[in-house]
Amino acid sequence: MKIFKNFACILIILPIIFTFSACGFAAQTAQNDTEEPASNYDRSVLYVRFIDVGQADCILVQCGGETMLIDGGNRGDGTLVAGYLQSLGVDAIDLLVNTHAHEDHLGGLPDVVEAIPVEKALLSTDGYDSTYGEDLIAALETQNVPYDAAQAGDTFTLGGAQVQVVGPISDEADDLNNTSIVLRLIYNGKSFLFTGDAEGVEEKEILAAGYDLQADVLKAGHHGSNASSTYVFLREVMPSFVVISVGAGNSYNLPGSDAMSRFRDTGATIYRTDESGSVLATVDAQGTLSFDFSDTDTDSSAGRDSGEAQRTEKSTTPETPAAAVPEGEGQIIGNKNSKVYHAPDCGSLPNEENRVYFASAAEAEDAGYRAHSACAGK
Repeated sequence: MKIFKNFACILIILPIIFTFSACGFAAQTAQNDTEEPASNYDRSVLYVRFIDVGQADCILVQCGGETMLIDGGNRGDGTLVAGYLQSLGVDAIDLLVNTHAHEDHLGGLPDVVEAIPVEKALLSTDGYDSTYGEDLIAALETQNVPYDAAQAGDTFTLGGAQVQVVGPISDEADDLNNTSIVLRLIYNGKSFLFTGDAEGVEEKEILAAGYDLQADVLKAGHHGSNASSTYVFLREVMPSFVVISVGAGNSYNLPGSDAMSRFRDTGATIYRTDESGSVLATVDAQGTLSFDFSDTDTDSSAGRDSGEAQRTEKSTTPETPAAAVPEGEGQIIGNKNSKVYHAPDCGSLPNEENRVYFASAAEAEDAGYRAHSACAGK
């Protein structure tokens, strides 16, 4: 793995040119028969595991024999996360990323660092003066792990995958959520965007910086908070799939109803760890994107029915748009926020408080609304 910045071990700088269309990628989806251990997994496949750690974040990325861990759950999750990684055959972490200095993202990392050798770490730009932040720094230094702060624009490789740091843009922010490291990963024509807890403030800064943000798979910012995943941001990302790391029955009422409405308006398929358990996304050598589901051995997922494991999801190839609803026939439902209108039987209808009703598609368009491609597109 080559990381192009001022880490303690600086390797060769390679130019990476991103030439991917913002309109998304068409692909077929296939089923993975099993979740193979890292020690004997297919090195031509990218594995991205959104690990169920309850109301927290933890993502394991493996490609070409190299491993990146993004966040590590809460303090009480550390030993469980380390044990889970070891059960997959992970005996070393090439890059450990802490998106930002909140406990539900870095709390478990000290235990991971102590249990599994880490080559280097990439940290956020601020906030490590808390007890949890100091614990992580102490663990890194005790284990002689070099670490540095993320810089937007930096690029590196993970196996055959290309990764770019697109945030944070600012060194400091009023809210640590908006110091989140945001990574865009590309492998065999498929793209992932990992957003930490970035909210609208950071999203706006990233957009202004002009980075290519298109992603087939979006890790929803801040556990699906209404303050994240703004319409203008989602219009640039245009995900086919959204994964939300969130705890069942959490006291924050996440994911937020407005954010869910925005996700539905993109036409994306939504996966939630509180409903599906851990989510495994894979991309093979032909660029086929697949999803499987299985529980991790953590307290947050204990007892959950694992019957949904190894389920094949629908193709990411855009669906053929349904015919427009004829004028005067039926009721057209618009979303006040997105200015998108839907057929009444659409599976992505907005929440009631965000609805506006029209007698026809023409009336909706006259009011400045556009058709939802999956149900009322022309």
